[in-house]
Amino acid sequence: MTPYAGDDVREFGIWVPKGWGGEHVIVNDEENNYCAKRLFVAAGRRFSYHYHEIKHETFYVVAGEGDLWTQPLAKQEEFPLAPRDRTILEPGVIKVIPQTLIHQVIAKTDLWIFETSTFHRDEDSVRIEKGD
Repeated sequence: MTPYAGDDVREFGIWVPKGWGGEHVIVNDEENNYCAKRLFVAAGRRFSYHYHEIKHETFYVVAGEGDLWTQPLAKQEEFPLAPRDRTILEPGVIKVIPQTLIHQVIAKTDLWIFETSTFHRDEDSVRIEKGD
């Protein structure tokens, strides 16, 4: 099954397959420092546990259920790390992910998230734990 049955991928920009599902990149505009994506996370799959040095994100859950795990990035002198916080993801939930907040999405069911952010650069993702 395609992630968005009935949708024409061309209407939503570029489809980028990921081990956890994939994303439709609607716009990624460096000049205006803006990005919009539709994320699909397959049931039972997870993002890497990661953070961004520059990128600031906002997630809006469109459909499905899952968990968002977050943790502040600690400086070396602040060990042990703070415990991870859990946000239950369900339709209508909005979560802001500021720069350097470590985060990971884990889908319980097929999960659709609309993401807006500052411009996306692959090299801005710092992965701490591998995802799917």
